[in-house]
Amino acid sequence: MNIKTNAQDHSQKLKNVFHGLFCLLITSVSANTIAQSMPPAKVVTTQVQLEELADTTEIPGIIEFNSSSQITSEQTGIISAIYFDEGDSVKKGDLIARLNTDLLHQDIKVKESELEALKAEQGRIEKDIKRSKKLLKTSFESRRALENLEYSLLANQANRQKLLNQIERLNILIRKSDIMAKFDGLILAKHKQPGEWLGQADPIVTLAKLDDTIALVSVPERYVRYIKLGTKTAVNISPLELQLQGTLSSTVPVADLRTKSVPVKVAIGYQPGFIRNMSLKVSIATSDKRQAITFPRDALVQHQGKEFIYTVKTAEDSTTQAQILPVTVTGRYGDKVAVKPGLITDKTLVIIKGNDRLRPDQPVITQ
Repeated sequence: MNIKTNAQDHSQKLKNVFHGLFCLLITSVSANTIAQSMPPAKVVTTQVQLEELADTTEIPGIIEFNSSSQITSEQTGIISAIYFDEGDSVKKGDLIARLNTDLLHQDIKVKESELEALKAEQGRIEKDIKRSKKLLKTSFESRRALENLEYSLLANQANRQKLLNQIERLNILIRKSDIMAKFDGLILAKHKQPGEWLGQADPIVTLAKLDDTIALVSVPERYVRYIKLGTKTAVNISPLELQLQGTLSSTVPVADLRTKSVPVKVAIGYQPGFIRNMSLKVSIATSDKRQAITFPRDALVQHQGKEFIYTVKTAEDSTTQAQILPVTVTGRYGDKVAVKPGLITDKTLVIIKGNDRLRPDQPVITQ
């Protein structure tokens, strides 16, 4: 009974396999027939290049502002206004915040009143000196009075200069109550609010330098020997749909004990929308240079998580058709990619425009 049942099961499995193969063959033939019956698609092609390049891999990293400062004030006092918020860009010299200066202005008014009093006293002393000089010839006491008046005038002048210095100091303190941006930057954090007390060395905002924006990646130590500082590399910031060219600027000479990876800094120009710790990927060399086939990255098409390209082939009836080929990308270099030589040679024409809606074996017209 069991032998008969097993034989029936085996027979049914064979039927299923042959049925599946038959359906696949019919589907393939049907797909080719449909593609060949479609109208020719207009496409743009380019010839691939044979170059000496190193293999690369994309390593995840983050956007980092390499230089940032906590902006403080030499003055203490109540914050009367803050003119920027987190995420705002500022220019060098922009007024970020202002401290209350009411008491300083009041002190200046007091000093100016004292100065006016000294000016009035000066006028009185100068008149007394004139009268004393007229009596100088007739009285010994007049000489002593004149000397006293002259000393009083010198003391008056010294007191007036002291008040002027105090007024200038108060004006400096007022100017220092305006907290300015020392460089072009992006406000990463605001530490105080209007109405709060700003103590000595208390930060009011954290300001990052825009001209020192980097991509920070942790590179496995086995690839560090392939890093050439000063060379260009591709940076892909997918959250912003940006493809940038960065420059390998430095390696941090401290490896992580656990992961055995080395921090590498890649200089990138600031772009609006950059956020600290935003994710990105950097192309890092993983081998010495060797021969590779390169073509524009626009030639790549994605299907079910794999990458393909369309090339142009000549059919038996002398018409040109789109031929789909799977590829394994060995490096990404800005607007171009590299693959190993093989099915693709340096004579191959790849389709770089019009490939998004093509079907395998569909007729094409090259432009």
